[in-house]
Amino acid sequence: MPRAEKSKRDELTFQQRKFVNEYLKHGNGRNAAISAGYSEKSADSQASQILKLPKIRKAIQAKEKEFEMASLITVESILEKILAIAEDEKATNGEKLQALKLLGQHKAMFTDKQIVTTQNTNPFDQMSDDEILKMYEEQKKFQKQA
Repeated sequence: MPRAEKSKRDELTFQQRKFVNEYLKHGNGRNAAISAGYSEKSADSQASQILKLPKIRKAIQAKEKEFEMASLITVESILEKILAIAEDEKATNGEKLQALKLLGQHKAMFTDKQIVTTQNTNPFDQMSDDEILKMYEEQKKFQKQA
């Protein structure tokens, strides 16, 4: 069988992908089938048939493994490992320094602080109302000429 046909056959439809996601949320085939758009009347039999498909089982297992891996990699677990390196007596000074740097960055201890002052001066503050009106009238004349 050509490769393209096999990959096409193994692909999940939109509704099947939705079923897999809903099944992982609910843990219940009937609810997953209904949420995926299958008829409520046939949800039980549809769920049973769908769950028997090898490509569906494979997709569910892959998603479960993905969730498992994601749960293993947490901010806390990473920070614990970095802290362990920083406190490890066998670690080199460079490794310790890098670990401390990463911990400091996490705590935003090394952010650059800039103090910016601006002078917000209004050029019209020093002008009288008459001077401003005269300038406005000149501007209007100039725009009409253009």
